[in-house]
Formats: sequence, structure tokens, C-alpha cells
Amino acid sequence: MRGLPRRVLVTVAAGAALLLAVVAGASAVGATSAAWTNDARFAAPASSGTWTVANGCVALAANGTPAVGGSCVITGISLATPWGTPGDRQTNGHVQVTSSSTYVSFSVDLRPALPTGWSWSTSAIVNGNGSYTTTAGYACSSLPALSGRTNPNWSTLEIYLVLFEKRSSAPGALNCA
Repeated sequence: MRGLPRRVLVTVAAGAALLLAVVAGASAVGATSAAWTNDARFAAPASSGTWTVANGCVALAANGTPAVGGSCVITGISLATPWGTPGDRQTNGHVQVTSSSTYVSFSVDLRPALPTGWSWSTSAIVNGNGSYTTTAGYACSSLPALSGRTNPNWSTLEIYLVLFEKRSSAPGALNCA
């Protein structure tokens, strides 16, 4: 009987040592994480609602890149009171710009300059005097937002434009597709 208690004592001691080794080993292993992650991207088309365009401009260098230290501010949009009948009206006017350069890119919201009820879905814009070109891919459906660039070395920073409420009433080439 003497051997049994000693055997139990050795077994218990070996079990305790094993338990300590397992606990010590487990605590030495840090948390794991994935070696890579996927980027998540999402896009949705704007399909309804009212959208506001921020009026703004950028002074450009002769090569069309932003001018280092350049400044540009849209100082006003003035459009004449439209003439014609609702649905087939016309107006003209200017976007006034103050800039350190005579070559600028710009974007403006023409909506505040016209009376409510102007039908933008059928509108078109014509470049009255060649003072600007619209941004590549600019569409009539973008109205009342207008974006483009003045022509290099344009002598004045008033961008002249002519708006037609009915596209088919606009003479000549449109500045939108």
C-alpha cells in the first residue's frame, strides 16, 4: 500500500506540471488576424432629388494645369429676365470671375439666376461669343449646372452664355449634347 500513494502523488505532480506547461504556452501565443483584407467600394447613380452645384473656379496656367499660387472666385451670375412664352423662353447673361489668370476652369449653378418654373429638362446652352468650352462630355441634362474652361488668354473674365428653354429653338451649335 505504500507504493500506491506515491504513485498517485507522482501522477498528480506530472498532471500539474503538464497543466502549467499548457497554460504558459497558450498565454505566449498572441491573437491571430487575417493576412489580407478586401477593400469595399460602392457606387450608386443619382436618380432623383434636388442637387446643388457649388460655384467655383480654378486659375489655370497656360498649359491647362492649376496655376501655382493662383486665385479664382466666381463673383456673380447675371442673366437677363427671360423673354418668350413659358416652355420656349430664352435669356442671356454673364458669369463674372475674378482671377489671377485669364484662363480658368469653372462650375456654376445657373438655377438661382432664373425664375422658378424654368424647364431644365428641355434646356440647352449656347456659347454666345466663344468665351469658353464646356467640360468634355458635358450634356444638356447637366443643366442647370454648367462647367467648362475659358479659352486661354481670354481678354475678359466675363463668361457670356445664352440659354434656351427649348432645345429646338436654339440656333446653331449647342454647347451640350
